[in-house]
Amino acid sequence: MKTWITYIAAIALGFAANLLVGDLEILTSLVASAVPILLDLGMLLLFPLVFILFASGIASLRRQAETSLLFSSTILWSLTTTLILTGFAAALYFLLPLGIQNITTNGADASTLSTINAIQPSRFFAMIVNRNSFLQFVMTDQSLLPVLVLALLLGLALKPDMEAIRPAYVVMNSFAEAMLRLARIFTILGALFIGFISFNWFNSVDAEGRFFANLEFFAMIGITLASALFFLLPLMFALFTGFKGGNPYRVLFGGLSAYLAGFFSGNILYAGTSIIALARQNNGVRKRVAGTAVPLYTVLGRGGSAMVATTAALALIVSFKGSLPSWQAVMAIALLSSLFSLICSFHLGYETLFIVVMVLRNLEINLEGAEMMLVVLLPFLNGFGALLDSAIATFGAAYTSRLVSPDDLVAYSDFV
Repeated sequence: MKTWITYIAAIALGFAANLLVGDLEILTSLVASAVPILLDLGMLLLFPLVFILFASGIASLRRQAETSLLFSSTILWSLTTTLILTGFAAALYFLLPLGIQNITTNGADASTLSTINAIQPSRFFAMIVNRNSFLQFVMTDQSLLPVLVLALLLGLALKPDMEAIRPAYVVMNSFAEAMLRLARIFTILGALFIGFISFNWFNSVDAEGRFFANLEFFAMIGITLASALFFLLPLMFALFTGFKGGNPYRVLFGGLSAYLAGFFSGNILYAGTSIIALARQNNGVRKRVAGTAVPLYTVLGRGGSAMVATTAALALIVSFKGSLPSWQAVMAIALLSSLFSLICSFHLGYETLFIVVMVLRNLEINLEGAEMMLVVLLPFLNGFGALLDSAIATFGAAYTSRLVSPDDLVAYSDFV
């Protein structure tokens, strides 16, 4: 059965279970205890998967003289989507300047905001260069950057331009195929995980006190999200590929399971394994591109988080001050959101909050602690951001792959 069917069915079951037995304290506590384990299991494969695929992909790209094309197209897609999405969110807010209302911050962790700070340069460079390269694997579980750096060095050396290196290149490619098979298995099993995760999400989120109390604000978020998913990203994909990249909505549909995983987990790394597997299997993205572009997008392509953060920051300002700031200030918020999205991957699970807090600090906008409302709304906002970031990575991988070479045409019957 297709994963888009099993994932939607699992989420529907999670929602129904919450309505029927969501008041059973024993059950909810058991599921709440199991969800962190399921999230860890969902990410269990990601770091070795990325290391092997990235090293193998870089070696193959060097063999075909396509390395510069991949990196330039990845950076171009990341920056362009981020700027367009944040600019669109800012422009939309002039039409619908709606604030956040009726949100109580009771129960929110007040220490969360104090932990939001830009990454220190010393820690950033330690992720790139470490005197013991094996520490790159255990440096952090919040970002793929340390693993990518080590895989890049190995991939550069694996270029099969010498007879002695070709066996190592072949072995690494074989490992890459094996890891892709495991990724497909994990993606299929992810439907079971997402059922429990969605049950816990529906049970822990105060929909009545947070969602329904701010229907206008969330309606605007919904308009922004739908516009990005169904209009802006498909249009940009078509323009970037010269309208020769195939049906963009087929590309969008091919990654649906990953978007759902990203939303309910609020974690793009949890969705990362599925994004890679679905890009290769459903969208026919070349292995060397799926294994290199997608990991890079988890670091650089965070336009979805930036878009949601732009909307949330403007909503806070309207709620606190009662009016929308000047268009210069609005565009400054959009641009700074784009800028800070480039380093938000180091705050996994808090990307949207990190961007908003850093934007307000740098513009010296004092809201006297009103940012705590975002801590309460974080399951919604970070979920929306992770969903859009997953879609950006899916489209980006397809765009880069079509630049490198014609993709394999995948029949719907072969979809995972």
